Amino acid sequence: MSDNLPDKNQIFDAIRKCAEQLRHPPSRREFQTNAGISEYYILRHFQSWREAIRTAGLQVEATNVRLDDGTLLQDWGKLVRKIR
Repeated sequence: MSDNLPDKNQIFDAIRKCAEQLRHPPSRREFQTNAGISEYYILRHFQSWREAIRTAGLQVEATNVRLDDGTLLQDWGKLVRKIR
């Protein structure tokens, strides 16, 4: 990375290029390793890594998404009833 701070468009381009190389939306770690742009610069322009990926026009992975308490309790209840 050059001495200039990356702007939003440069981050978009780097995310897209990384996704093209990996053939999937990059994780934060994959992006930092391949693009050399730290999380600090990403968070200067976006609220989260997910927002950066989404804004770059890529599909966000559905892992580690916070579930609402009602959904979580319903699922837990089904499991408890199933295994007793």
